[in-house]
Amino acid sequence: MDLVIGIDPGYTTGVCVLSFDADHVTGVVIESRQLVWNDRFELLPLIVQYLPKKDTLTLHVVVEDFRLYGHKAQDQINNSFPSVNVIGVLDLVAHLNSIHLNMQMASMISKVAVLPEHLPYLIKSEHTRDAYKHARYHAIVRLRYIHVSSPGLPAQSS
Repeated sequence: MDLVIGIDPGYTTGVCVLSFDADHVTGVVIESRQLVWNDRFELLPLIVQYLPKKDTLTLHVVVEDFRLYGHKAQDQINNSFPSVNVIGVLDLVAHLNSIHLNMQMASMISKVAVLPEHLPYLIKSEHTRDAYKHARYHAIVRLRYIHVSSPGLPAQSS
């Protein structure tokens, strides 16, 4: 079984935990939530609670990477870059718990859709939906959980 925690970092951070296995190739939403800035350190116990307690579970943590592009730099003067701060927290959590932190470009989420059966778990905010899409993209592309009848998948065969 693979557990994928997707994280959309920022002033408001979206988190979504999906479980995948041979019987659930489209994933099962275990948890989704958003954390406001003052609660960002809650990422530590949130991730630690999912650390594998047996060899049959693999934990994957996927976070949207931050890039400052030249054409947007002027607009970012005096920005405290909360995304970068949250990524720093995640990097420390990953390091302290021997977890590989998978960085993913923001544009990758445009390649996957929210499955209709998962939508009720993600209505809280766009941040939880983006976290979900990061987790799902990782499961499809990196872990190869592909179900050909599911909408919003990259053009691949099973």
